[in-house]
Amino acid sequence: MINLALAKLAAAANGQLVCHETLKAISVENLVTDSRALKLNEKQPAKKQQAFLALKGPNFDGHRFAQQVIDQGCQVLIVDHPIAGIDKVCLLYTSDAADEEDSV
Repeated sequence: MINLALAKLAAAANGQLVCHETLKAISVENLVTDSRALKLNEKQPAKKQQAFLALKGPNFDGHRFAQQVIDQGCQVLIVDHPIAGIDKVCLLYTSDAADEEDSV
């Protein structure tokens, strides 16, 4: 388990953070790469979040699950390209989301 402020996570990932000012105080406690493993509930403090890392491989693309994890309550997504229709959450853009899992 990690506990990083979004700004520190963005710096560690050498990425660009795009989110509303009210969400920038969120701390990331865990990185999740499988949308089925995302565990958010009403008891979780709003400023403590799991981040969804949208991995991309030859047979899968985690970006396809962006709306699903947002619907589950996730407010932080690590992606490598903009996703149509996704807003009102924090997006951390990296050059290659697949490489970020090892650097954090």
